[in-house]
Amino acid sequence: MAKRLLGLAEKFAGGRIAFLLEGGYDLAALKNSVAAVLSTMQNSVTSADERLNVSASCIEPLLRRIQQVHEKYRLS
Repeated sequence: MAKRLLGLAEKFAGGRIAFLLEGGYDLAALKNSVAAVLSTMQNSVTSADERLNVSASCIEPLLRRIQQVHEKYRLS
C-alpha cells in the first residue's frame, strides 16, 4: 500500500506525502508496520534526499530519540 501511495504522490503531488501513525495495542505489529513503510519510502524515492535536502545523519538521532521515548511502553 505504501508503495502505491508513494507512486501516486510522485505522480500527482510532486512526491509530497504524509503518513500518520495510529495507536494500537499490538506494539510489535505497529513497529513492523512502521519499519515496512519507512523501508518502502527509503527504497522507492531515489531523489528524496536531493529534493528535501535531508541526510541520514539528521534522521537517525530523531529515530533513536523516538525509540527511547517508546521504550517505557515496551511489553516484557
